[in-house]
Amino acid sequence: MSIWLSAGFCLFIFSCTTRNNGETYNTDEITYRVGTSKDLGEEVDSIRYLPLLKSDQHLVSEATKLRVKNNRIVIFEKKTHRVVSYDTNGHFLYEINHRGKGNKEYLEIANITVTANYIYLLDNFKHKLNVYDIKDGSFVRSTDVPFVAWDLEAFDDNNLLFTMLENNPNGQVEANGHNYAVWRTDSLGKIIDSYLPYEKGYYEMIGKEVYFTVSGDNTIFHSFMKDGYYTFDSKGILKYTNMNFNRPIPRGTPIAYDDVAKEKYQYLSTTPYVTDDYVLAEIGQGNLSEIQLYNNKEKTFLQNSDESCVNAMVDVSGIWGQQFVSFIPDIETYKDLVSCGFKKADQTTEDCLNKGGQCLVIYRMK
Repeated sequence: MSIWLSAGFCLFIFSCTTRNNGETYNTDEITYRVGTSKDLGEEVDSIRYLPLLKSDQHLVSEATKLRVKNNRIVIFEKKTHRVVSYDTNGHFLYEINHRGKGNKEYLEIANITVTANYIYLLDNFKHKLNVYDIKDGSFVRSTDVPFVAWDLEAFDDNNLLFTMLENNPNGQVEANGHNYAVWRTDSLGKIIDSYLPYEKGYYEMIGKEVYFTVSGDNTIFHSFMKDGYYTFDSKGILKYTNMNFNRPIPRGTPIAYDDVAKEKYQYLSTTPYVTDDYVLAEIGQGNLSEIQLYNNKEKTFLQNSDESCVNAMVDVSGIWGQQFVSFIPDIETYKDLVSCGFKKADQTTEDCLNKGGQCLVIYRMK
């Protein structure tokens, strides 16, 4: 792990702004400054391993999105268009792997979301939203959706958010017929509200696999339209949190990633994971990025140590209550972490990994 940017101090400024339909929402501002401080690992109270039993028979190479809901752990891997589910003790429950042209099948999984009752799989090729029972993974129904989206998140089964922002200036998608970054639908895919308008011709400098994360009952959204991120509740935008960088990306006209890398501009490179006390995100500068943890109470940014892996945060894929969750894909990754100081796992977890299985690491914060 390389350190190219270290911790700093932050200030919050509270104000009020207005969006296009007259609604108002709060604005917070985090000012990022280069400096020195303690390591991120010092904010971790404890680490717990959770072996994913039988995962050697249901392998995913990465957790594109991980959600914990209704005593179910749901892991989505975009590369293979598969979903696997475990109970909260790590016991395998089911796998959704139904790629095909049939009525109950999908051609792709663009992304997923979960509620207390269902798992929603978005298929842009068939313009379908497939719904599966979260208890056993059984197919429930398929709903037509009249748009293309990169990501989705649900407040409940009749209140879903979608997003799609073009990221290729030479091959822009014109399927949606509107210039809004985020829109809300009911269970039938009917658009009931739209947010964050953008000018025709705008495109993201790079695409992302995940635009939404969850924070309690709220949803976090980030794109490269802004330096910060938005918090949505079940009714609309709750607030916007701006990241005030020393060297932000210039706004006003689309900018290519190559220019960002050349000029070493600073930016959020991922959608943050937000708890009551912390904000965890990757902050980029040029073509490098580093995991940064913001402490709401102390108003500081922290990052992983460059010298040790003690309590290091790696590949965080979700939140479980107020805890961050990382996905460990194989025994080699585990051994690399332990060799530089990361906590050694219990025997059950090591046996699972040695058989070719996988595990989660759950971080309890101070």
